[in-house]
Amino acid sequence: MTDEMINKRFEACRHVEDVWTQCLLNSANIVKNRDFSHVEDSEHMVPLHDAIWYASTEILPNLEVQAIIDAKNDIYVSTGTAGYVDYLTIDPNLLTGMKLPIKCWIHTHPFGAAYFSATDWRTIKIWKDNLGCAYVLGGKMSTDAHYGFWKHNRPNELEIYVDGEHARTQNVHSWESILGEEE
Repeated sequence: MTDEMINKRFEACRHVEDVWTQCLLNSANIVKNRDFSHVEDSEHMVPLHDAIWYASTEILPNLEVQAIIDAKNDIYVSTGTAGYVDYLTIDPNLLTGMKLPIKCWIHTHPFGAAYFSATDWRTIKIWKDNLGCAYVLGGKMSTDAHYGFWKHNRPNELEIYVDGEHARTQNVHSWESILGEEE
């Protein structure tokens, strides 16, 4: 990986982290000592989703970006390839201090399709008991509003939206079938 790409990946992560901090500040009238652990629902804010999409498609050359928001409202951001992202490619020390349960997992499909791949469903299968919600972004939220939304209380369903309107529901009928599928 070139130094330029390393710098772009760092810039993408920093951009998302900065917007997340601003979302938290906007959600809390007064937060003493920058303790954001009691701020609710900021993970659903359009500016955060747009920042993740921007990092994935403008700062980076259409590479996947993911963000995890933990129980303390700390954000953990990583970048991947055009079709895959994980946390194994970053310094594991950056995950030190993450507190379960995870409030939200957000990741991009920079090729413009919001759905859960078999890999995404496997991630849900592993984390569903410690995950509140998940988004997969297939476009800029403020203009395209193309995304999928998963909730803990409906673990087998991803609700997919296009132009902000519900378009369809993607279902996983058998967790065992997902574990054997390749993306």
